[in-house]
Amino acid sequence: MGAKVFLGEMNWDLKSPYPAIGRQVEVDFGTVKFVLDFKDHKTMTFTGTAGSSKTVRIP
Repeated sequence: MGAKVFLGEMNWDLKSPYPAIGRQVEVDFGTVKFVLDFKDHKTMTFTGTAGSSKTVRIP
């Protein structure tokens, strides 16, 4: 689908440019789990829920 959209063979008919906006996505890498919360097109929070991970601050 991505190549057809890029080449103009197919329209990109989405109400949002990124479908995760306004939703939470649970990510599970086995020993490390976290939730990504996409507030809007500029804001995302990252919350660790299991395992050990390092905190990274982005101003």
